[in-house]
Amino acid sequence: MPLRFLPNGSVEADTISEAVAWENRKQKVPRPVGRPRKSMPIPIKGSPWQRFCADISSPECVLIRKILAIVRGRGQSGIELQELAHTVGCKSLQASGTVCGIEKKAEKYGLRSSDLVVRGADKLYRPGKVLQENEPPIP
Repeated sequence: MPLRFLPNGSVEADTISEAVAWENRKQKVPRPVGRPRKSMPIPIKGSPWQRFCADISSPECVLIRKILAIVRGRGQSGIELQELAHTVGCKSLQASGTVCGIEKKAEKYGLRSSDLVVRGADKLYRPGKVLQENEPPIP
C-alpha cells in the first residue's frame, strides 16, 4: 500500500481501493466539544436600573462603570469620544464599543439606550434620564 503523506497534511494513494482502505483504518473519534459558555443569571427582583447595576458590578465591567461615572459627571455639557477614551485610558475604538455594549446591556434589563448615554447631533455623549436620576456603581 504505497501512500504518500504530503506536507499540507493530506494523503495521496495510487489507487482508489488503497485510499478507501486507508480511510477505513481511521478510528472514528467524536468531535471535541468546546467549553460551555459561562452564563450569568439575570436578576429578577428590583427595578431595571437595579438589575443593570447588579450586572455591571463584576470586575470585568470596570470600564463600563468608569464611562458611566464620567458621562454623568459631565452632565449636559457632554464629552467627546476622544476625550472620554483618554480619560478612561483606552483606545477610542474600544471606548466606542464599550458605549455600544452599555446600550445592549441596558436593553437586556428593560432600559432604552437613550436612558443611560445619549449621543447628540454634535457627537457629544451626555447622560440620559435614568443616569441623571441615579448614581452609577463606583468604578
